[in-house]
Amino acid sequence: MTVSTVLVLILGVIFFFVVPFVIWCFKSEKLQKILMIIYFCCYLCVLFVGVFGSLSIGERYITINFDFTRAWCAKPINFSLSGIGKFDLIINLVMLYPAGMFILFLARRKKWWIKLILLATIGLAIGVSIETLQFILPVPRSVQLSDALLNMTSVFIGGLIGWAYLWIIGRIFRKKVID
Repeated sequence: MTVSTVLVLILGVIFFFVVPFVIWCFKSEKLQKILMIIYFCCYLCVLFVGVFGSLSIGERYITINFDFTRAWCAKPINFSLSGIGKFDLIINLVMLYPAGMFILFLARRKKWWIKLILLATIGLAIGVSIETLQFILPVPRSVQLSDALLNMTSVFIGGLIGWAYLWIIGRIFRKKVID
């Protein structure tokens, strides 16, 4: 069996965008909670590999490496929005999208403005936490404070897409699922 980059991308899109929509389509809130927690735990595993490890996909293998041999806290801290490449921009804007969906799921009974505040503050906290861990831990990652802002935006986008999902589900099943 050969694993291709296209297959991994297709599975990634299904995991990131289709699975939450399908979970929210279930009528049982208990089943939704269980599935959403399982989904979020799987997402956290993928995020951990993406942030602290490296993934290598070959024709007959998938390898995950963690390199903690570098010096602790021996990295410069950069803050610039002008030096961000397209790939880094896309990754940072998509990386925490499921976290925004999960936050919206947990806060779906709250008022809309509370949801927005939660998305922004938790998104910023997650982004700053990731960059702080990348600075402290001896991982081969650079520390960009601009990534924290992009990660916050990613969480916010995830929440907005979640709102759109719930609106669509409400239209399909003719039930009120969002406030």
